[in-house]
Amino acid sequence: MPKLAEGAEKRTKQIKVRFTEEEFKLASHLASKSLAVWLREMALDSTQDFVVSEKKRNITLPKKDPELVRQLAAVGNNLNQIATVVNAQKSTLDTALLMAKLEEIEDQLSKISDS
Repeated sequence: MPKLAEGAEKRTKQIKVRFTEEEFKLASHLASKSLAVWLREMALDSTQDFVVSEKKRNITLPKKDPELVRQLAAVGNNLNQIATVVNAQKSTLDTALLMAKLEEIEDQLSKISDS
């Protein structure tokens, strides 16, 4: 087993990942190094786009501005809080008006995330 470089921290934590046979072949093919090294780099390197191509699907996760992502997460949290209050007070709310407002918010969020 190779020795660690001086000052390097030993990796002691593990996760178990299950693949189908096809997924494993695809991941192994995409890995230019060992599969473990490639998976770690893909998970931790925020500067790379993540692209996986297969016959039936093409998944692309583009780079996004971290501040925009944080703000969208905050909006999502606010919507969850609103939903909690709405569910607690169902009998006193105008459901049609509420649905219209939520659809309006959803449209605006879609425009933001598409840009």
